[in-house]
Amino acid sequence: MYWVKKGSRQVLEADACGIGFVASRKGIADRQVVTHGLDMCTRFDHRGAPGHGAGIQVDIPWPLLLDRFPEHAKVIAQRDVALGMFFLPFESTLRLACVAKVEELAELAGAPVIQWAEVPVETSALEPGSHALRTLPIVRQALFKRPADMSEEGWFVARYLLRIALDSTMEKIAGDDFSVVSLSNRTVVYKGLFALSKIGEFYPDLQDPHFASRFLLFHSRYCTNTTTAWRRAQPFWALAHNGEINTIKGNVAWFEAIGQDLLLALVAKHPELKGLASHVRSVVCSGGSDTANLDDMLIALMAGGMGITESLLALLPEALTKESAVLQDFYRSMSVYLGACDGPAAIVACDGDEAVAHLDRNGLRPLWFASTKDYAVAASELTGAFPIGEPEVQRLLGPGETVKVKLGSGAVLMANDVREEIARSFAHDAKVSSPQTPAGTPVSVEAEVRPAAFGMTKEDFDVVLEALFQ
Repeated sequence: MYWVKKGSRQVLEADACGIGFVASRKGIADRQVVTHGLDMCTRFDHRGAPGHGAGIQVDIPWPLLLDRFPEHAKVIAQRDVALGMFFLPFESTLRLACVAKVEELAELAGAPVIQWAEVPVETSALEPGSHALRTLPIVRQALFKRPADMSEEGWFVARYLLRIALDSTMEKIAGDDFSVVSLSNRTVVYKGLFALSKIGEFYPDLQDPHFASRFLLFHSRYCTNTTTAWRRAQPFWALAHNGEINTIKGNVAWFEAIGQDLLLALVAKHPELKGLASHVRSVVCSGGSDTANLDDMLIALMAGGMGITESLLALLPEALTKESAVLQDFYRSMSVYLGACDGPAAIVACDGDEAVAHLDRNGLRPLWFASTKDYAVAASELTGAFPIGEPEVQRLLGPGETVKVKLGSGAVLMANDVREEIARSFAHDAKVSSPQTPAGTPVSVEAEVRPAAFGMTKEDFDVVLEALFQ
């Protein structure tokens, strides 16, 4: 609980995080999206707490990069780079060590750092004497060159392994003073320990008239179970979250169990990244909040080849209902490998292709969605948040429901459309990846029933049941 000033009165408030996004339905980057998004950011301070943090995720502002890194205009114009946003230690010796380690591991990824640049910040946006000001990091961007002839999938995996290798390496060296805020060839995250309404003031980049985006995703943090730090402000790499993941310890333990198999599979498919993968200690980064851990698991599934929407639903599945029955096979398959993350949880997420709003199966956090012919908006509250005009759709998401916006076309998929799309994709993938069984071949009851009916793995059978039988 905390005191806020409303007019002439001081009011004691207790609230949950503010989340949301605004996305263009025109399919092109637009300065108006950023302007509308920053305006929305001024209306959600009451859903965060002072000093707990806030942030946004947007498309990479390519024209701004041409001004910031003019000597690399060609590779920027060709989109043959990724942009990394970093929080670095204020102490110079430690900062140099961090920079050196980033460059060393980037070489192993085949994606060398071709230039660093300071990100302008306005410290007057921070409260004098505040924890935020005392722990203020150096904010820098780094430009990473895409490896020659590497596929888009391989490029994603290289960046993913670089990020978790850096976390494994830097945690003991710099702790909370170092963070890979984002590292992408599509999106960038701006965040920090300030009120959400101050983000445009703290980061002058956002006021640049050439700074355009197809979407702006935001988060205003109210934390109850972790300490505050610049690195723990949201969004993380792909998502922002209102609520808590109350099953997170079990979820992380379950995911760690499959983590090494994931790394082996990624290295087998991309052997040139074996040296980088050897620096990875865990697929779930240390020192993170429950939301940071959820983001780690989401990105890991995406590195394994799943889309962002499928990954979200695999981690936060619906309850089995008449509407969700179309995804029964998908959820059953995912449950063999993943323990469901239970909230309460309202999620907004984006990978640069899709902006997604998802409510967990408990449905205990508010998440609204509305769209017009020009914009789509998701938010923890809509009243007074966005001058949306006459909406084509406006509704409160129910338990387990998902809505997504395809940023390339502006198409909106509501809950049933999302389910149908995932069901079709899953059925196709299963058909392609499964060998054809000749007609008349007997099917093993053990192979079919054991994992499907009991959620058991081969390890469960070999280690637990076989010992009991003996």
